[in-house]
Amino acid sequence: MLDSYLDYLLATLVIELGLLMLICPGNHRRDALFAALAVNLFTHPLATMAIAEPGPLLGFWSAEVLVVLVEAIALFLATGLDLRRAIQLSLIVNGATILCAILLQPALVFGPA
Repeated sequence: MLDSYLDYLLATLVIELGLLMLICPGNHRRDALFAALAVNLFTHPLATMAIAEPGPLLGFWSAEVLVVLVEAIALFLATGLDLRRAIQLSLIVNGATILCAILLQPALVFGPA
């Protein structure tokens, strides 16, 4: 189980960067990995604070939508991929992270039982 913020951040980076290694076109891969690393170091703590108790500023799903959009824009700007492909990549890698969150910490996503 993941016990600390650093565990969640590292899990997110492993999942998202690992998937990008597999699915990003080779000529854009290095730039995509750098952009994803940089933007995750920015968005992950902000999203975590936005959904933290008590009194979250945003719900889990609202925060994730914003993260997907910010990461898609970063991929678009850093790689030269078209915006549609950048959005697809962001949806895939963030979707994998969300799936892991649902499986490992459902209360984080759906609230306490």
